[in-house]
Amino acid sequence: MRRRPIPEAVEPLLRVLGPELRRVILTEYKADSCIASTRIGIDLLAELGVPARPLRVEVMAYTVGYARRIEAEGRMPRNQAERIAWTDETNGWALGIGVEAGTPGGIHLVALVDDHLLWDLSIDQASRPERNMPIEGPIVLDTDDAFRKGRRLLRVTDDKTILVYRVSKLKGMPWSQSNNWRKDGRDAQVRQAIVQEALRAIDDAKARSALRRVESL
Repeated sequence: MRRRPIPEAVEPLLRVLGPELRRVILTEYKADSCIASTRIGIDLLAELGVPARPLRVEVMAYTVGYARRIEAEGRMPRNQAERIAWTDETNGWALGIGVEAGTPGGIHLVALVDDHLLWDLSIDQASRPERNMPIEGPIVLDTDDAFRKGRRLLRVTDDKTILVYRVSKLKGMPWSQSNNWRKDGRDAQVRQAIVQEALRAIDDAKARSALRRVESL
């Protein structure tokens, strides 16, 4: 039987599940494993009765100083020399994932949960602590129709990194042919094992919670 949480519990559920799920994922996959991570997250939510689908996005990450320089200039750096100069002058950094200058193939995949919550299980791949841009994930963002139609969505993390998400304009589902996505992919058993481990952890947590309630009677 599927364990369906009440709708208003979906966002806190993602926030609780995300860090431990990502920790287990990273024992089997590299940090830039957005396709496998998203597939695992969606498969886990399916077991819990929570609707979710893949969403291809572009993400730009900036340190505060670098973002302020962009704002002051009213534009992005024109060339590599200017990017280096702005980096040196602001002691900052900027990078993109899922964009032409970012990850190979320009794919960054996240889960769109309950048709409005963006769950990015692999945003930590953009972390650059040595550049004053540490990023801890996963991230959960509430979206709206404007975002899903192309408007940018900005999030400032606890460590003051600025993240800007946008739905990719590129069509198609190239990730669907990846071994990390297909049901018959080479790592399908690994993905399923991670899902089952997460389900056992959830059941154990529920059992401990129920025991505490009984003991308090």
